[in-house]
Amino acid sequence: MEVALLTATTRGETTRFEVRPGQPSTLGRSSSCSIRLRDPKVSRVHCQLLLVADKLRVTDLDSSQGLMCRGLPSKEFEIEVGDGFHLGQTFVRFDALATAAEADAAAPAPVPAALPPVESAVPTARTHEVTPARTPAAEPAEPRPATLPTGTQVGKFVLEAVLGRSDRCTVYRAQQTDLQRQVALKVLDAGADERQTEAFLADVRHAATIVDPFLVPVLEIGQDGSTCFASLELVRGTSLAAQLDGGRRMPWHKLVPVLADTAAGLATLHDHGRVHGAVQGHNVFVLDTGGGKLADARGSARTRPHEPPEFSAPEQLDGRPTGPAADLYALGCVAHLALIGESPFRGARDAVLAAQRRHAVPSLREVDAAIPAALDQLVCSLLALDPAARPGSAAAVRTQLLAVLAPATPPPELPAAAPRIAAIVRPVARPQPEVDYPDVEPETRQRPGKRKASRGKVFAARLTGELIVFSIILVVAIAVLVVLKIKFDWDIYRLFEGVTGRK
Repeated sequence: MEVALLTATTRGETTRFEVRPGQPSTLGRSSSCSIRLRDPKVSRVHCQLLLVADKLRVTDLDSSQGLMCRGLPSKEFEIEVGDGFHLGQTFVRFDALATAAEADAAAPAPVPAALPPVESAVPTARTHEVTPARTPAAEPAEPRPATLPTGTQVGKFVLEAVLGRSDRCTVYRAQQTDLQRQVALKVLDAGADERQTEAFLADVRHAATIVDPFLVPVLEIGQDGSTCFASLELVRGTSLAAQLDGGRRMPWHKLVPVLADTAAGLATLHDHGRVHGAVQGHNVFVLDTGGGKLADARGSARTRPHEPPEFSAPEQLDGRPTGPAADLYALGCVAHLALIGESPFRGARDAVLAAQRRHAVPSLREVDAAIPAALDQLVCSLLALDPAARPGSAAAVRTQLLAVLAPATPPPELPAAAPRIAAIVRPVARPQPEVDYPDVEPETRQRPGKRKASRGKVFAARLTGELIVFSIILVVAIAVLVVLKIKFDWDIYRLFEGVTGRK
């Protein structure tokens, strides 16, 4: 008998548990639940888990917050090994299938981990890992490697927290010791085989050659013993999937700049002959400073066939050759989900493909009349069944998105009153009529007679001053002569005759 091995990560604490066939397990905050979660956003009895063959069936038990699987709210769904779902602030992952004896031998214990913070850089790439048919003699699937504990040093990077999981990697927030900066460190699973290691290194090397402000860049690639890793820019923002968690929607005027920047990143990839192949909410980031950035641009020309079918183009689902048009279809799915709260088509791969062929995507304005008609038409064209009917390039999509934000009509021309305003201003520069001059002249100018009178007054004052000075000098001279006469008995009269020459 095989049992399902699962992990639930809530606010920095990871709990491992198992689900056995025919024994439904419940998750919630109540002590009566099989698995009790310390998550304030989880209902007392939130959901039920039941192992059916190799799949885990998850059923919502009328919880207040609901369940999120592959970025979509769901009441009931099935997941395979390697997949997972969200409830509240908790992420539950279906790690592996194991025999009952092996499950009993491995005692589950809480493992410390860190809750992905708001400033995550590379989102979890949600994939379906197909489990091969099992026989009694087959070896059980190995559980996915546990995350490395906080404080572990990988090369010159010290791990600080877990940001997320991808199909073969764990992404950590890490401190780069030599440059003293925080980065997102993408570490390949320890159990990866040689083929996976080569594919990982090839992907990050290709991605490192493509530099664009709208793509999360690869900074360094390294290997510490058997551990392969790549450091990436730590994006300050949240993934679009996190913002839409719980069936929330985003106003169109806030979404359009994010979509435009994502289209710009796709345009760069396409110009380099690459196809992203996994454009979805987890890979689109809403920056704290505004706009968006596209993550997980591996730079590989191949598409990723095991991505969630809700974001996959028809040609991608039925195995036909794919190109840039498949990325544009996925961008349309992201826009559809963000604008009205649900993907255009949901379900398993075959069901989505059949619905894509049978049904055209209805107008978004039927759900929300506030969405501009130009944006509605663009999203419908992105979701066209025929790749040739979609926009010609990602650059063209960006141009159309920016046009949605621009004013719908040109600014109005100047009103007819504008010439009258100019006529009022022009007379100010004209000289005043001469007839007005005499009214001003008496107050501002002096007549000639008055100017002469003022000059006479000045001359008289100057003459008076000079006479006063002369008088003072004369008095002083007489005083000196008197002193000489009295003190030295000078004959002043004889002195006067000598000076004047008279006797």
